[in-house]
Amino acid sequence: MDGHNNIRKKSLKRSSSAANKKRRSSQNNEDDEIDRMIICNGGLLRYTRPFQIGFYSPGTEPDRIPYHLYLLVKEAVDLMNKTSSFDHLTRVEKKIRFFCDFFYSHLPLGWKYDRDNATFLIAGCDTFFAKAGPKYNISGYAPLGYPLKIQYDCKTKLATDLVFEIMSLVHSRKTPAPESFIKWDETVMSFYCKLCSCFGIDYQHLEAASEDDVILMNMGKTRAKNNLLLLDAKATSSANKRGIEKISSNKDSYMFQHMRKLGSSDEAFELSKKNIRQILQIVRSQRLPPQTTFTEWNEYQISFYCKMCSCFGIDYQHLEAA
Repeated sequence: MDGHNNIRKKSLKRSSSAANKKRRSSQNNEDDEIDRMIICNGGLLRYTRPFQIGFYSPGTEPDRIPYHLYLLVKEAVDLMNKTSSFDHLTRVEKKIRFFCDFFYSHLPLGWKYDRDNATFLIAGCDTFFAKAGPKYNISGYAPLGYPLKIQYDCKTKLATDLVFEIMSLVHSRKTPAPESFIKWDETVMSFYCKLCSCFGIDYQHLEAASEDDVILMNMGKTRAKNNLLLLDAKATSSANKRGIEKISSNKDSYMFQHMRKLGSSDEAFELSKKNIRQILQIVRSQRLPPQTTFTEWNEYQISFYCKMCSCFGIDYQHLEAA
């Protein structure tokens, strides 16, 4: 009897083990599908990686990586030779992954960033991009246009048509007016800043960007009627004429002179959406935070706060006067 029970237990154990393996295999297959498909959940289409924004006609597909991605990979290679630059390298690689996620349509087939082979990945690019003239040839490329159905990007937590709208805004090279800019929430602001950072664009002054800087963000026809970014055309035009005015007291402050990175647009890759939301709430409140808040902030929080105040023409020391 005991022998019969032992055989039964072993049989059950084998069945359970086989079921677990099948379940794990099924889960892995599901994960693979999620990585490359648009999935439906409650009637809402959800975009996962990668993000499709257009197509190249047969025979015109890119045979090398985009110029701005080359600059990022080249920067990563240079930083690998500096033992004290690990944090900087990590930030650059975040930008590389962001670029590959949202502009993979412009990547050569099968191209993938790998730190160990980064030098090989940009072999020959130095000579090619050193030539004078435009850095891009996208004559065979057709933008996908705005999505026809309501979709959602899982990583940015933005509706896909809003992602397209932000790209179109940067492509227009017209800086949003402060009246519109300050209404954005942290998810929109984070994506906008990250997008500009990857292409070396000052998000406070889009007019300074070159055509090469924005050419990959051509989304085709815009949907101005929807105006998802709450842009005021007249206010935007006015902002473009006067440019972005920086408050001198912000720029020359003794307190901030060693702790801000105003020459960089990388804060969004270092700050969480919670950090961005907190700073936006402070600026909107028109109430100066206590001194302890400034002392607790890191250099990227201080830099982002300074930029937001400068962008809106506000003296950070006198928010009440805004």
